[in-house]
Amino acid sequence: MDLNATLLKKVEELTLYLLQQQKEIGAIKEENVNLRQELDKIKTDLNKGR
Repeated sequence: MDLNATLLKKVEELTLYLLQQQKEIGAIKEENVNLRQELDKIKTDLNKGR
């Protein structure tokens, strides 16, 4: 395999890795939003009990 083919293969691998990482980051951001909403609700409920 020549150098250009090797480099192209590596670029393709890194591109797929980057896309997977972006997908995981999106899921983590969504989970973070949900957890913040849940925390805000808990705080509100605690403040009502005072």
